[in-house]
Amino acid sequence: MIKSLFKTPLFKKLPFFNNGSSENHVESFNLLQCRDIGHAPSSAIVPCGSAQKQLGAPAILFPSKDRKSKKASKAINRQIRNWLKLVKTMAEFGAKGQIAGINNYINGLENVSPIAAHGKAKNWATPARYFRCEDHSENYAIAKYLSLRLLGFHAERLRVVWLRTNGSKTQHAVLMVKLADQTFVLDSRNNIVTTDDMLQKQQPICSLNGSHFAVHWNSKKPNGQKQAVEQLTRYARRNVKQAINLTGLSQAA
Repeated sequence: MIKSLFKTPLFKKLPFFNNGSSENHVESFNLLQCRDIGHAPSSAIVPCGSAQKQLGAPAILFPSKDRKSKKASKAINRQIRNWLKLVKTMAEFGAKGQIAGINNYINGLENVSPIAAHGKAKNWATPARYFRCEDHSENYAIAKYLSLRLLGFHAERLRVVWLRTNGSKTQHAVLMVKLADQTFVLDSRNNIVTTDDMLQKQQPICSLNGSHFAVHWNSKKPNGQKQAVEQLTRYARRNVKQAINLTGLSQAA
């Protein structure tokens, strides 16, 4: 079964399995070796070399309204089952194959919303309801986060990161994975797994995993922290300002 899975058109596009294709690889990912994905990394993820401040547990910082549960359709239940089956199948591969496989699979889905909703139902994912991207990229990042957590990746190795291109008013979310002292980027716009140092024109705004919510700013800018707070309140939905005030970050800026 596993061999037939990788013969499908979906997996033929995998960066990991297209050996020898320079356009589908970054050298650091090719050389990746990591056998301790279940443990926290030796150092925290610092997206794109930004300055950052962890504000606390997402479930505490961001209020979550109780939602009435809706009965999922058969199509949604089927997609969730297919996703879980795929994740289970990927357990046979090493960290490199799992990262590339999950990135490619989630990017190839016509509708990632059911899987993302499965994650957003958790209290730790509440910020994803506030920081919505026009391209719905936060849904892809959440789905990849859930997938790698199910494969045994430690939460501190993973971070959903919201980015803003310099000069742009829109934001985009990616999943970053810390392995072997490098931070790899899983982007819904591309199946190629890159590293965060390749995102030179991207400024991290905030980030999230199951334990922490953090705000980021350019350490080279004198007013970077103040601008980070302004961006956070500008691009967030509903009463995120209350969450920021609770941390004291706005006063510190």
